[in-house]
Amino acid sequence: MKSFACLHFLTSSCRSLNVILIPRSTMKEIKLTQQDDLDLSVVIPVYNDTLKFENLLSSYLHAFAALPLKFELVIVDNNSPRFEEIYAIVKKFRENLQITVVMQPPLQHSFSLCSARNRGVLNARGRFIFFTDSDCLIDEDFATTVADICQREAAVSLESPRIYTGERVFVLIPDEPLPDAKISDRIKELPRVPSASNYGKVKDRRFPWIQNLPQQEHPWNFVHGCFILLEKEHYLRVGGSDTSYDGFWGYEEIDLVYRMVHQLRAEVIYLEKAKVYHQELPSDLEKIPQNTQRNNKSMNPNYQRICQRVPGFDEFKKVQWQTLNIITS
Repeated sequence: MKSFACLHFLTSSCRSLNVILIPRSTMKEIKLTQQDDLDLSVVIPVYNDTLKFENLLSSYLHAFAALPLKFELVIVDNNSPRFEEIYAIVKKFRENLQITVVMQPPLQHSFSLCSARNRGVLNARGRFIFFTDSDCLIDEDFATTVADICQREAAVSLESPRIYTGERVFVLIPDEPLPDAKISDRIKELPRVPSASNYGKVKDRRFPWIQNLPQQEHPWNFVHGCFILLEKEHYLRVGGSDTSYDGFWGYEEIDLVYRMVHQLRAEVIYLEKAKVYHQELPSDLEKIPQNTQRNNKSMNPNYQRICQRVPGFDEFKKVQWQTLNIITS
């Protein structure tokens, strides 16, 4: 894979921190050269949010500490103006976590999740990929469940590929890093709160439908970018994430899963015991009444695109929003 630069920082614990600068390209133009010598790669796009990002790294360090899983974190920076702060946080964890930092080329917009995920996968060494967001925490139950899937499925041949997802729990965090000691226990004690990303609701809005997977109508609708576990091979076979969704929020992961279900006959599986914890600051809660952009579907090009590609999706979503008492336009 062509790159502008790659800096290696070796540590006494034999962990490494790589910084890779990637030229602008597409999935078809880049050949995959990484060897799958790890069980799992966690791909995390990041843009500026240092406090939540530091909490995330701490949660991974402690959740996987007692497990034999070979894993790495692939951090993809979307042109953060505060990249020096992001990098300083990464260096704090490099002795105990295997981390690669991929720096995106100059972007037209920082909201470039699809290109970030594609570049992360192309630099990943794990057989399995877990996509998540830089503001989401995990606990030991999540780590144990994911480690079991990676090790079990590596030993068998499945008839159909599987895409795993789980609940998003919205938690209120303080304006300072969470303490490292027993962070998994601390996460579970955090107050549950409404979130702008969940249309102002406390409970993950995908319930109860998500519990009926994979039989649920439009199963791709219930997979969110903060929690997608799949095999790298299957992601690449469908061409990865569609970068035409970059520049606006939402629906890129639904497009990905829709293609995997139809092209590969993949199944979407709900993991009851695995959760991610979406961090909310007090200042985030103040934004909920003003978050009208999310409800305006007529002005969201991503929503228009997914409705054109997935037959019946618009009608399905309107019924769901009505059930949830979510007003859209």
